Amino acid sequence: MLAIFPLADAASGMVLQGGISYGQESLPIGIIFRLILSALIIGSIIIYKNWQAISISFAICFGGTLTVILVQGIVYDYSFAQLINEGRIFGKYIVWAVIIVFFYSYRQLISKETLTQVTNISNLLLILGLIIPKLLGVGTNTYDGTVGFKGWYYGPNDTTYCLAFLTIFLVLTVQINRPNRRNVLLFCLYFGDLWALLIIGTKMGLLALVMSVVILVIRALQTWTLPILLIVILDIAAAIGIVIYFYGASIYETVFLPNIKRIQYFYQLYNGDVLRVLFSDRLGRTSNDLAILATKMKNFELLNFIGYGYDFRKFIIVEAEGLIEMDFIDTFFSYGYLGLMFLITFVVTVFRKINILQNKSIFALFLMSIIYANIAGHVLYSAMAGTTLGMLCGFLLVEG
Repeated sequence: MLAIFPLADAASGMVLQGGISYGQESLPIGIIFRLILSALIIGSIIIYKNWQAISISFAICFGGTLTVILVQGIVYDYSFAQLINEGRIFGKYIVWAVIIVFFYSYRQLISKETLTQVTNISNLLLILGLIIPKLLGVGTNTYDGTVGFKGWYYGPNDTTYCLAFLTIFLVLTVQINRPNRRNVLLFCLYFGDLWALLIIGTKMGLLALVMSVVILVIRALQTWTLPILLIVILDIAAAIGIVIYFYGASIYETVFLPNIKRIQYFYQLYNGDVLRVLFSDRLGRTSNDLAILATKMKNFELLNFIGYGYDFRKFIIVEAEGLIEMDFIDTFFSYGYLGLMFLITFVVTVFRKINILQNKSIFALFLMSIIYANIAGHVLYSAMAGTTLGMLCGFLLVEG
């Protein structure tokens, strides 16, 4: 089921883009898929009594967070619809943690090789959900029809995170010293990743493209002999030259130029404040929301312990869009100091179970994911990105 998660997200995105709905809500295929997955994992742990340190931490931390939501329902007098919506958000929020619990609980039965294959299948399906609609001339863009091509997916930031980190995972795990058919296929997959990163056209995607190339070059310098290295460099240079000759102008106009214009626009909008440009004014929105909450809510300091809920905060702050897009800050707003404490406790528990010395490069990638979640969001509160994060962490935990 983990291998085919992009299919569920592509189907969900097509439904959302097409406006297909049941009642007033769009059909949440991706959420239903992950609810079933989470139920199977949690059910297997309960039935087989496979309680481990991480699963116990999960039960305490996320059970505590669920209790916070129920307390919010009483304090803020949630309607039934509001309570259901908060539960839906919570269901997405725990996806990454549930997957981590699964891999740790069955770590001796799952090999890194198996998980690598599962991850690469997910990678392939993910890029097909971008490349096929691009070739067919369907799919949508995010930013005024310029950059942020989403293909059949709904969230550009979620898609970018998954594609970026799966691409880097691929170049970190492929065995470049073994010229066999499997590695040829993996390099074909990598070039598909590069194409997908170009057509998605976001800043994060372009940065991941450059990082993956740099990592691959460093690994090649450490592994290949000079003659082989020269041949590969010449082949790649020739391929890049052909692409630039035929498609260079189009790539510049559709990928790079819109990003440059957007950066220039926000630079002028924020009066040259580089930090506001880099963080898309997330820190400014945080300060603004806190100020409004302090003005509107009685016992503001006390309520900070339980937070204001993902959905309910939008009723308090009309301008709020639901997420600040900095996951740890969003956890504070949604579940308060208690929810943030539960989250940090679970993350620390996971970190303590990872053998860093045996998996330094993948651990660095996992650490980058946590940092990215904290400064750019769309990881812990995205079922799609959360699935990818759980799989990356799973690679650090399995021992089979």
